[in-house]
Amino acid sequence: MIDWDKLKRVWTSFSMNPERRLNLLATLLNTERERIHLVELQEEYLVKSG
Repeated sequence: MIDWDKLKRVWTSFSMNPERRLNLLATLLNTERERIHLVELQEEYLVKSG
């Protein structure tokens, strides 16, 4: 699950370089997407091996 508190902290830390802030957000979101993908693959495997 996305750590919304962490996302909010990153987004609201305006002292941070804007480019760095965007990179951190992208990393957080990519990590979540990859985790979801892994869960989907696992479920697909379980269904096939049933």
